[in-house]
Amino acid sequence: MEVSRRKEIGRNIAIVWDFDGTLASGDSTSAVVNILGRDDHAFWDAIHRINGKAGNSGED
Repeated sequence: MEVSRRKEIGRNIAIVWDFDGTLASGDSTSAVVNILGRDDHAFWDAIHRINGKAGNSGED
């Protein structure tokens, strides 16, 4: 029973965003992008291009 419960729990993933900076300093989106092995500047450049703000590397 304990092993099957661990397998069930192991399938759950939670992503918590700290929009107002009360849990962590800095930008939590860039931190997650870096953890996933991607370049946060390239990520923000792509987001800004999508939003029509090309050339604005970094968060708003």
